[in-house]
Amino acid sequence: MPADSYDLGQAIADKYLVPPIGRPISLGFMTCGIRYVDLSQAEKDQWDLLDWEDGLVPDEIDAAAVYKRLFNADTVDTVLEVLMNEGLKVAGGDRLGKTIVFAKNSAHAEFIAERFDLNYPEYLGNFARVITYKVEHSQDLIEKFSAAEKSPHIAISVDVLDTGIDVPEVVNLVFFKPVFSKTKYWQMIGRGTRRRPDLYGPGADKENFKIFDVCGNIDFCNQDFPESGSTATQPLRQRVFKGRVGLLATIDRLGAPSPAEAVLRASRTGRLHGVVAGMNRNNFLVRRHLRNVERFAETSVWNAGSTVDGRPRGRGREPVESAVCG
Repeated sequence: MPADSYDLGQAIADKYLVPPIGRPISLGFMTCGIRYVDLSQAEKDQWDLLDWEDGLVPDEIDAAAVYKRLFNADTVDTVLEVLMNEGLKVAGGDRLGKTIVFAKNSAHAEFIAERFDLNYPEYLGNFARVITYKVEHSQDLIEKFSAAEKSPHIAISVDVLDTGIDVPEVVNLVFFKPVFSKTKYWQMIGRGTRRRPDLYGPGADKENFKIFDVCGNIDFCNQDFPESGSTATQPLRQRVFKGRVGLLATIDRLGAPSPAEAVLRASRTGRLHGVVAGMNRNNFLVRRHLRNVERFAETSVWNAGSTVDGRPRGRGREPVESAVCG
């Protein structure tokens, strides 16, 4: 028996590590039939020694159903959308922070990468990469992932990044598989606990990281992480876009603009129209607002005195702001 211990909670309290924030993603399927907390101490000891990653799953778990759902396109798309919208971001809110996705197996990892590239074609083959023992030059990918400004920024891993890697910039962990070993579960969580000064800018240190739990692991291990309740920071480009829309609306409300205001309006209108006209119509988020994007891609909509579907000037642009996030 150890003479002493120094657990994660104490390390967080002593400011050596940062705490997690939980974000369960409920997809309506059962992932585990045995709760670790309900076992006796002897059973817990035995449970921790089992190598669940080799596929030894309790009889109570319908492994086939779980496996099938993990490979469902709608499931993967939903998880990726939550990650891209709610994941902690860097670079003024414009880029998803370093993220590790823990996949079930190599085929699952490849499927996740395929869906990501399909839904976010502007990042095709670069932003999110599969890192497994089967991938050539995996060590080179790990070194690039470990560099703050280099791609990939999303590492889709099977076992390789579960333990032993130290990347302080990691701020998002996606548990896209059930984990039945409590020991391994805590090792995986440890990938996000490293402190990182000035991660979000001078004096803006990394204070926590986010766990996106798809398969009920937090519940299974009876953890009580604080859940994310705050709205994600809007990307800088979205804030700039909304500010310019607000300025345009203010000029329109003033009535006949002065020559200087007319020049300013024309300049801002040109930039706003250019943003919308240049949007990638195949983008996952842009497709949701395609009618509005196509409407505001028309130059006439931005002209002074114009209205959209009978709505007053300066209004009706909110859907475009949402699409800019993509």
